[in-house]
Amino acid sequence: MRAPRSVAAVTGIAVAAFGAVVGQGQQSAAAAPADELVYATDAELRVLDLATGVDTALTANGIDVSHPSLSPDRTKIAFCQESGAFDCSIYVHDRVAGTTRALPGGAAGADQELEPEWSPDGARLLTSEPVRFAEGARALYTRPATGGVRRRVPNSIGALQPSWAPGGRHIAFTELRPRPDGTARPVIGVLATDGSGRASLGLVGHDPAWSPDGARIAYVADVAASDGSLASSVVVTVNARGGSRRVLESTFHAGAQIGRPAWRSDGRTLYYAVRPARGDAYLESADAAGTTRARLSTAAELPPDATAYAGPLPPPDRAAPSPLAPTLTLAAERVTATWAGPREADAVAVQLAVSPGTTPPATFAAGRFRTTVLGAARRAVVPGLATGAVHSYALWVVDPSGNSSPVTTGRFRTTAPPRLTAPPTSALASTALPFPVSWSPVGPGARRVEVQWREQYVTGNTGSTGAWATWRATAGAGRAAFGAAERPTSVRQSRNYLLRAVALDEFGNRAFGAPSRVAVPLDDRALTRYSGGWTRTSASGSWLGTLTTTRSAAAVTVTADVSSFRVVGERHPRGGHTRVYVDGVLRATISSYARTRAPRQLLWSSGTLDRRTSTHTLRLVNVPDPRSARDALHLDGISWVPWFV
Repeated sequence: MRAPRSVAAVTGIAVAAFGAVVGQGQQSAAAAPADELVYATDAELRVLDLATGVDTALTANGIDVSHPSLSPDRTKIAFCQESGAFDCSIYVHDRVAGTTRALPGGAAGADQELEPEWSPDGARLLTSEPVRFAEGARALYTRPATGGVRRRVPNSIGALQPSWAPGGRHIAFTELRPRPDGTARPVIGVLATDGSGRASLGLVGHDPAWSPDGARIAYVADVAASDGSLASSVVVTVNARGGSRRVLESTFHAGAQIGRPAWRSDGRTLYYAVRPARGDAYLESADAAGTTRARLSTAAELPPDATAYAGPLPPPDRAAPSPLAPTLTLAAERVTATWAGPREADAVAVQLAVSPGTTPPATFAAGRFRTTVLGAARRAVVPGLATGAVHSYALWVVDPSGNSSPVTTGRFRTTAPPRLTAPPTSALASTALPFPVSWSPVGPGARRVEVQWREQYVTGNTGSTGAWATWRATAGAGRAAFGAAERPTSVRQSRNYLLRAVALDEFGNRAFGAPSRVAVPLDDRALTRYSGGWTRTSASGSWLGTLTTTRSAAAVTVTADVSSFRVVGERHPRGGHTRVYVDGVLRATISSYARTRAPRQLLWSSGTLDRRTSTHTLRLVNVPDPRSARDALHLDGISWVPWFV
């Protein structure tokens, strides 16, 4: 063992010694671990006593080493060491016996790093390595801590830099997302150790590290300069679902690369290597709030994944997450569960198990259909169910320490939602403000139908959408006039109404049909920007009983905050041609000619307008032909869809 070298004592961070390293091969296995930091240089494995500042070499063979990982009892260190033709062979250093040995079956090819991580139960090592022991795609693997055959973690292709959750049931990792320019962007993801629930946390960064209590994930975020070079690095922490992002500003280093952070067991401090653009790297600590930092070592050759905390373990987390009450949405052959979100910050997963019949699954594994949801998602879909059949479900919230919430159970019956039919423009199906609505019978498994509605409109530049409300509740198919006798509301001009039919099972769960939008026009008499010669006249069969007509080169203009326009008018034997302009651009020339009179016809529809602006102007210009008797435009109204739709 090399002689210890003294370094400056830690300042600015409160630390406590829980024991002492007395020398290589002499530490008692029963002694409490000291408050230490194990780290790798390019030539040796070292341990830094954070209480005394004594820095001691554990291995001293002059061969490159990297990525130290401590066993849960702190007596062994797994690390990568260059070995012959291999850039990384896994070695294990026994701190009690003072010996170092290669792990059987733990070698990778050239230019490969295995990044060993000790499982929380001490039985396995987790690595990221090539799928075929060669160049190409990587995946996560586990192997016995004593050596042996590797086993791939399902659904882990592309995962790098893994970090176990404290309970050993979940893994945080980095994956590289390709960019159009051929480069790749690192993002943070999570998955369960059985391969289920893989999800991106939507965070650009690398080198994730789960906190000892599972409540936070630390990672490194890099900022590139305009020329693509590294401009700065900083440590960021988030909760187990990727939320509550906190940038540790004290860790900011312009032009320097920060290595993978390591948590202190109390979760209050992080340790990492800093690699400046010039000069050797050094170790540093920062408090978890990101307010202070302290340099811990003299400059040395340090790999990016240099540090591993070797101090005492935190007390086990035994607190169970709070249960969730999901909302179920039914379909013919599937069910969708949604929830408001776990209460605890360290809740990492929601597990949903479904089985046919009235008895909920007793365990997650007992479910006929199972799904795990990680990350920020708040919904789970279970497909492949029998239509009209009763099913039972059980739902648990799981934290990174492996604790499960009390189970939430329930029942449902799959059913298809009913279909609702309503006119896209009310005037096409009615001469009055109320308009007809019909809905189909309930499907197998449904007990009744609710017809629901909501209103949308624009006031000034503000869009408004009302809440869904129930208009009708029936046992089957039906037909009614929406707005008749002002029920459920008075239908108003220039507003939109959304309607949907909802089927309910006997347990109160719902199957929602697709909404139908009905746009109520602004009547011809309510349009105010007429120019030229126009005449208002009563007309049977027309919407609200009137038309505004012209046989001259007259125009009408309307400006509104819309995403589309529709023009309603009459087709008739004297119908002529009309030019349609939107925002000053000619969009169409339409004809309103018909051999016989046909009131309340859709003369023109704009489709979706340019969404770069919300305000649009529609202008209709009649184009009389002196050589023809077909020269008239009979306008009944103009409807639109609000800009925010």
